[in-house]
Amino acid sequence: MTTIAYDGKTLAADRGAWNGYVCNEVRKLYPPAPDAASLFGNGWPMGVFAFAGNAGVCMAILHWARTGIDKPTLSDEERDNSYGVLVTPSGVLYRVGGRLLLERIESVPFADGGGHECALGAMLAGADARRAVEIVGERMYMSRFGVDTWAVPG
Repeated sequence: MTTIAYDGKTLAADRGAWNGYVCNEVRKLYPPAPDAASLFGNGWPMGVFAFAGNAGVCMAILHWARTGIDKPTLSDEERDNSYGVLVTPSGVLYRVGGRLLLERIESVPFADGGGHECALGAMLAGADARRAVEIVGERMYMSRFGVDTWAVPG
């Protein structure tokens, strides 16, 4: 399971990835290179990805976004899912949909993944994004192995 939280200033994601009853530590937050262009290779705006869901699909989406080649072919079931979020350096938030389209999200704070309800409640009660993901890890199995963060510049 995954917990992603965004409070308008910071994007946070846990590091736990479940495979059946086993949880492994993985990276779910992928910032662009410091010298990256303003657009990804597939034409999406440059930004930081935080992924949730099927890891293979997430990595295929990341590869396609960065290079503009090998657009993933997803099954009907996979197209009905969300695969996390993209936040631009100016703080604009998008949901990464299974139809490989970006959906702009205007409502902040925002949370995604299995622990999203707990994280959103924590942020609405005053926690920042990092603390919200930590709270999920303290109360639920949805978050494990700590939190990675990325701050909106400026």
